[in-house]
Amino acid sequence: QKRGREEGEDRERKKGRNAEKKTCATTTTDSMLHRLHGDIRISLKTDNLCVFQDTRKCLAALDQLSAVYVTSQHVQRHSELVATLRKMRWYRANSTIMDKASMLYNRFKHTYLLGEGEEVVSASYLNSLVQEKEQDEAQHVDNQQREGALHEEGGLVEQVKEEREEEEGEEEETLEEGK
Repeated sequence: QKRGREEGEDRERKKGRNAEKKTCATTTTDSMLHRLHGDIRISLKTDNLCVFQDTRKCLAALDQLSAVYVTSQHVQRHSELVATLRKMRWYRANSTIMDKASMLYNRFKHTYLLGEGEEVVSASYLNSLVQEKEQDEAQHVDNQQREGALHEEGGLVEQVKEEREEEEGEEEETLEEGK
């Protein structure tokens, strides 16, 4: 019986250690999310007496937030952070803040909807999606500029053709008059 109790106690101790490790990792992430949420709120704070907005600090906090590995449980525990990101999507003073907040909000929303059983979208994957989108937009702008240049050239070509036709018409009229 002693042996059975000792084995049971050993199992409980091991479970306690594993639980401590999990809570320690969770606590670190939770404290980081809490700190970053505070930084974001403070950096964009407006009082009746003065308006103090530090967009650089806010962008730095959003960058740090994008690098944090977040699970569905984190999103549930930090609903105020998600609400702040949702509001920041309409922050008109800085479009970069709007874009990053929108990206993070969608990422957190996606993480919440996937739940624990599914794979969580990584920050590097999201950054690659943002880079792809920027490249596509740049290509689209280049294509529009090329089309505009071709359209202008096409207009010039049409104008030259019309002038040539007019000249040929005048030459034919001159030849007919001469006969």
